[in-house]
Amino acid sequence: GHWHVARFDHPVFGNLPVFSGLGGFSISTMGDDYTVNRGSFANSAAKIPFRHRHGAGYRAIYDLADLNRSQFSVAGGQSGHILSDHFADLLPGWAAGDYFDLTRPAENTGIRLFLRP
Repeated sequence: GHWHVARFDHPVFGNLPVFSGLGGFSISTMGDDYTVNRGSFANSAAKIPFRHRHGAGYRAIYDLADLNRSQFSVAGGQSGHILSDHFADLLPGWAAGDYFDLTRPAENTGIRLFLRP
């Protein structure tokens, strides 16, 4: 947990010395090159040893017999806004290997938004 950490740096702030920690997040992860939840890591002689370098940010299990039973997991959150409650809210589930169902709503239910030019 202490050594194998996945970092998600902000695309702009992550490159600025004073603001590099702003808008980014990190979490302990499991896995290596030979596991389902792949998480390759830097070697022990690297500047930050065993740091999680890359892996799947989006995972999906598609049930081809019934697409409504498909499951998904995404690193990060539902919002990219730093002040949102949904910023990085899906990250713990992603790191734990949890999935959620994403099904199509029943016909004629809910509110629809129509965009017209």
